[in-house]
Amino acid sequence: MQSRFIARPRLNVSGQPFLLNPEDLRKNAVTTLPAVAGRKGGLARAKKLSPKRHKEIAKKASKSAAVARSKMAKARRGRRGGTVG
Repeated sequence: MQSRFIARPRLNVSGQPFLLNPEDLRKNAVTTLPAVAGRKGGLARAKKLSPKRHKEIAKKASKSAAVARSKMAKARRGRRGGTVG
């Protein structure tokens, strides 16, 4: 089964592909290589997950995000010194 994601060259501001020399690759290897490995791992994990498990994970993440938003809103109200309304 092929991946749905198509590798595209990264483009600079003018729309031309980035041309990296070997020295730039060595400098960027610390950040680039883990990102590539993580992307591959993420795709493999996504293939392996069942739809049911994927839904459970998404629901858990959504609830966690809602709690975080509530905490931030509460903190903002506290800094203003009152409630809205």
